[in-house]
Amino acid sequence: MAVPSTLTWRKPSKCASGECAEVAFDGNMVYLRSSLNPNVVTPMTREHFEDLRKAFQAGEFNDW
Repeated sequence: MAVPSTLTWRKPSKCASGECAEVAFDGNMVYLRSSLNPNVVTPMTREHFEDLRKAFQAGEFNDW
């Protein structure tokens, strides 16, 4: 899948180091990447992104 070149990438406001996860939105798609490796982009639908966001908020990944 080609990543649109017109995306506006956003970092969390708590990203003090500048080395953070970044997100961009385009229609029904959400794109994730790491600022440390911006050429690797993970696309997903907004629905999948919302499921992932809720899982993080619920602490479902806190056991790692």
